[in-house]
Amino acid sequence: MSKILKIIFVILLLVTAGELGYYVYFQAVRTPREEKKQTTSSSPIPTLFLKEIKNNPNAVSIKSVGDEIQYLKEMHEDGVLLSSAVNTQYKGSIIKIERKEGIVPYNNFKYSAIIVLRGKQKNFDFVLSEEELRLSKIYKIVNGEEKEISFDDLKVGDSISLDWSFGAYVGFNSRQTKQIKIIKQ
Repeated sequence: MSKILKIIFVILLLVTAGELGYYVYFQAVRTPREEKKQTTSSSPIPTLFLKEIKNNPNAVSIKSVGDEIQYLKEMHEDGVLLSSAVNTQYKGSIIKIERKEGIVPYNNFKYSAIIVLRGKQKNFDFVLSEEELRLSKIYKIVNGEEKEISFDDLKVGDSISLDWSFGAYVGFNSRQTKQIKIIKQ
């Protein structure tokens, strides 16, 4: 009986040693190739940075563009932010264009011209104040070069690209347009 117990003990010892070897080979020691595979699939944001945000009760949580603009506005009012600009680019076909004075109802923005561009599923309005019309540079592509034209040269059906740069911290109630460039294709 003692001989059978010794054999079972040796078998269990060999199985345990095999499991330990398996663990060391596949879990504890990684080849550089396996490490490279693991790091390329990880998040592009450093974990340390995420931990700092999570552990900092004063960290600002930005959830939307509106939050970002509000945060920039607060920084500007507190003297930290000196300037900031948002550069937006649009492209579409004009379905309505006119010089017409009006007021945007939800923010009382006074405009002097309107351009409506057709998107894939919806139409989008762009209203410009008199000052923004003066800031606008409008071009037509002729033989591969930009030739300056006027706002009145734009017509329904024209395909345009519109580059608009404005101060980010002022929000949409009183925007601070820096530059508008319209290119008729």
